[in-house]
Amino acid sequence: MPESEAEAQAPLTERQQEKVYKPEQKWSDSFALKVAIQDFNAAERFRTINHDWRWREHFRLYEAWTEQKFWEGTRVPRSSVPIYLAFEQVEAMLPQIMAGIFADNPWFQADPEPGGSAAEARAVQGRILAQMERTHAENMIGAWVKSGLIFGDGILELSWLQKETTEQRFTGRWEAVPGVTGVGGFRRVLEMKDYTELDNRPVLKNRLLTEHYIDPNCQTLNPQDARYNITRTLPTVDEIVALRANDEYSVPDDGTLVQMSRDKSSTQGTITEAVGGEGSYSPNVDQTVDPGGKRVELIRYWTNDRLVDILNRRHILYNHPNPYGFQPFYHFPYASIPGRFYCLGMCDILDGEQRLQESIINARIDELAINLHRPLIKRRGISIPTYMLRNRPGQVLEADNPRDDFVFPPTPEMNTGAYIETNASQGRAEKVVGQSSTISSGTPAAGGNSANRTAAGIAVQAQAGANRVQRLVKVGESLGLEPMLRDVLRLNKIFPPVGEESPDVN
Repeated sequence: MPESEAEAQAPLTERQQEKVYKPEQKWSDSFALKVAIQDFNAAERFRTINHDWRWREHFRLYEAWTEQKFWEGTRVPRSSVPIYLAFEQVEAMLPQIMAGIFADNPWFQADPEPGGSAAEARAVQGRILAQMERTHAENMIGAWVKSGLIFGDGILELSWLQKETTEQRFTGRWEAVPGVTGVGGFRRVLEMKDYTELDNRPVLKNRLLTEHYIDPNCQTLNPQDARYNITRTLPTVDEIVALRANDEYSVPDDGTLVQMSRDKSSTQGTITEAVGGEGSYSPNVDQTVDPGGKRVELIRYWTNDRLVDILNRRHILYNHPNPYGFQPFYHFPYASIPGRFYCLGMCDILDGEQRLQESIINARIDELAINLHRPLIKRRGISIPTYMLRNRPGQVLEADNPRDDFVFPPTPEMNTGAYIETNASQGRAEKVVGQSSTISSGTPAAGGNSANRTAAGIAVQAQAGANRVQRLVKVGESLGLEPMLRDVLRLNKIFPPVGEESPDVN
């Protein structure tokens, strides 16, 4: 088995370059390693050049990160007030989209196939609803939509969990205590028993954009149209060790896994995650001394026919046909661009307006600070400490000739145009996003809006905003949720519960 990262980066041999594998043919471990790692490198290069830098800026805009500035030549802070324009628009749009998706209860419908019965469809619908509840679907879908709004793209990943767990639990029973004339009473006895549980259900996960890589040649919004999808995650040593229960996995020994946790590679994605973290957060650094809690790099390479898992870019963990028969990824796009998979997000289109408002408002506050705390001109030679010259209530200064010894320069005229410009910027932002402040926050924009004077005007604005939301809901349902639910049904047929037949409904 190949165990060298250098071998993964080596070109394909002449024979490998000329052989085209059919779906039913098995890949050699050497071929699988080279294809998966070199395709990952290609996807990472493409994303690093075109998108990772954008996402780092999106984190800063959404969090309204503002650099602390100082007056030139001093450590006196200038105004650094954050402006939450992108945050405001994202958080206003998100609940409207979620309300559209989960408007009905149940939030999806199952229809019988030709020849099937409505009762069977209702039974399957109930099963999938219960499965979606266990996988916390509403929370996962909310994070998926939010990623699409902020960055332009949300990625939802579906998987299937088959896990048998045996654990010991205490159970209690009452035991009769004999007495002189019969039963003298009862006492409670605790016994340890083994319980076995089988988990056989779908798992839904909002996949971070920094963890997902796609074939750069994909020209549609559907990730299942791509030649390949790749995820890079950091599972713990304990999670990898647990895979030994499945003979299809080739798991290294514990010592090798712990060593892998120490030399895992970094990516541009981890740098992007660090920008969006708190303080000095570093995703690649393990925050536990427990060897089982250390993490290793897992690259999972998906095609419609293949599934290859690789540890630390050198060890083949899994190399078999794709058990699902499809790539289980679903896309939520915000503003699509023809011929491209990656889309524009709210932070892309609000970038200029947020930075403009931030610069104008902070400059206006700096101007106000100078007027409130005016500079003082002192005649050279007066021996009064500088700290005593700073303005404060009850201040008393002694001077032989106050009129000449202390002079305040003329107060500059206050510039009221700043408010006009920020209001205009807010109006442009609302127009491009499609949400007026009346609709998004319930309060009219500063400066007034003639459309708010009549019920008809407010209704027109509400309908315009609703049309934008309805379009996003429709895109999310048709491109993501409906295919995902169909695939959940498909996996229920592939992995039916023990003793049950596969369901036959749409």
